[in-house]
Amino acid sequence: MKQFEVGKSYEPSDSGFPPVTIMKRTAKMILVRGEAGNCWRMRIRTDEDGNEYMTDSSVPVKWRDVLTYSAKWEVR
Repeated sequence: MKQFEVGKSYEPSDSGFPPVTIMKRTAKMILVRGEAGNCWRMRIRTDEDGNEYMTDSSVPVKWRDVLTYSAKWEVR
């Protein structure tokens, strides 16, 4: 079971997009910073294996699978 950690970066499901860095988190929400320095919030969800993931809901529904971030996809 993986969880998002403050200060670490995570890649989206489509590696053509830049990773986001976790700035702050609560039990249900995460504040992230993008490559351009812009910040926004995303809601934390849990998959069937107990791993956390989040989806950028500000993009159109067709793009949400592409911009889904999982705690399993940490940038090393």
